[in-house]
Amino acid sequence: MSSALYLLVCFCFIYVDSKQFIVRTSNGKLRGFTAETILGRVIQFLGVPYAKPPVGPLRWQQPEPPDMWDGVRSAEDFGPSCPQKFTTQLTHIYPKEFVRARIQNQKINEDCLFLNIYVPKAVEVNRYDLLPVFVFKHGGKYEWGSGTEYNGTFLALQGNIIVISFNYRLNIFGFLSNGEPELGGNYGMFDTVRVLEWVQTNIRAFGGDPSRVTLGGESAGGVTVDIFLSVSPIMRNRRLFQRAIASAGPHVLRGHKFFKGLTVQNTMNIASLLNCSFPAGQQMVSCLRQKTTRELMSAFYQYKGESVFSGNVLVPYGDGIIIDKEVTEYPGRYAYGIEYMLGTCRRDSGLWFGVAGNESQPYIEIAKGFTKGLVEFLYPGAPDYMTDVAIFEYTSPNIKSSHEAWLELWQDLFFLAPAWEHALLWPDNSSVYFYEFVHKPSFSVYPHYVNGASHMEELHFFFGDVLDSSLFPTKPTEKEVELSKQVMTAIGNFVRTGNPNVLSRSVTSCMPHWPRIDDVRGQYLEWTVEMTSANVKRDLKPRKMEFWNALFPKSL
Repeated sequence: MSSALYLLVCFCFIYVDSKQFIVRTSNGKLRGFTAETILGRVIQFLGVPYAKPPVGPLRWQQPEPPDMWDGVRSAEDFGPSCPQKFTTQLTHIYPKEFVRARIQNQKINEDCLFLNIYVPKAVEVNRYDLLPVFVFKHGGKYEWGSGTEYNGTFLALQGNIIVISFNYRLNIFGFLSNGEPELGGNYGMFDTVRVLEWVQTNIRAFGGDPSRVTLGGESAGGVTVDIFLSVSPIMRNRRLFQRAIASAGPHVLRGHKFFKGLTVQNTMNIASLLNCSFPAGQQMVSCLRQKTTRELMSAFYQYKGESVFSGNVLVPYGDGIIIDKEVTEYPGRYAYGIEYMLGTCRRDSGLWFGVAGNESQPYIEIAKGFTKGLVEFLYPGAPDYMTDVAIFEYTSPNIKSSHEAWLELWQDLFFLAPAWEHALLWPDNSSVYFYEFVHKPSFSVYPHYVNGASHMEELHFFFGDVLDSSLFPTKPTEKEVELSKQVMTAIGNFVRTGNPNVLSRSVTSCMPHWPRIDDVRGQYLEWTVEMTSANVKRDLKPRKMEFWNALFPKSL
């Protein structure tokens, strides 16, 4: 290491040598490192604590700012992931090479509240030249996942933005609640608020602009974005982020009635397995805090089952702080403008391909039962005959194969219709951009009858994973690499300006102009290889959207 230290920027990076950088945060100094890639140099700060360890008396408490530390803390390795059970079933979602590289070797610990920062270069940043910031929250049903899975290197470089990924408390540690103040729940949501607070306090030291923060998320992370935009008292009068990106997430408001009863009842059942059933909330919490991590995880998975495809057990609910206590229905229109990018994959429902089965009657009956469960979640009180009408609409003879029919039904019901309705609710002074990610990756692990990109597959393009062929069984095609660069450029443009079309960096082929959804009512963009103006569409599946968003609710 060079002995000559000098200030690169008056208040940001202290340059140590060609590979290391030191940053002064509100809690102490951090030492990051540089990594050379095919897109250039990125500076990484990994395993940065954003809260005190949520252990001992802080287990099931809202997160607190981290303590100060002396000297220089290394930020060259990821912190542990939050407790969860890693399972080989994830290879039904990700290629096994990706699982090996990003997931299966992670350490887990309750001391897990860490974030990771990717800075595109050693920019000579000053107060007039700060980079916009993209904070990404991972999905996983609020049960599994980590920030480690999402390497922000290529997105930071291609988009010329600072990218942050982070861990948050999951499953029994993040969402246990008996509905009383002593065990209020939503701890994984409060962790997200703490991350955004940390960014406001510290991101200038990394060359980031706290007034240009975009919160993004996929699946459960996308639901969080939706909650914070739509029904969150804690966010209503705070400007912790200015723009939003949500993928496969906005269906929370319809299922809101279901959440509290689900979480509270399941909490009581899990507490019973741990011999901690007490009428007083404080007694229950005291008993649970005496249990080990292993005991708590064992009870959680004993109760819910170990399959990553089993239903949600503990989820965010209306506590009056993170989420409004009463959300009866979508408002006719949201009251304020927003810059928002949201969308779905063509077949997010591919996640449930096993339920579709085949043409045999047992699988059909299972698929019908699964459909009724989704309807009950999104449309509580819906008459059974409406579910039967929906099933007939999608599966009547001679329409398409049984597999495709069921997957399309679940896609429209659970992912597409709620997201499309949500996108159309924002007022005219909003800038809302809707997309459908269509391209099924050449390395997809989903069966052939999953017709299009499935759940989470778009993230390989959003984060530039396809530029690293070691993550996949076969090398992604040149067209897929090009698509990824186009997507990352659009994300970078949006994070910077609120408009994905503003040119910031050259890409090897031009993408069409992406209109706002209300430039001409109902416009959206299809993401696929070899983009042309033909990929700008209008009126997404109007018959099906009318059925789910207008006709079906009238039956309640």
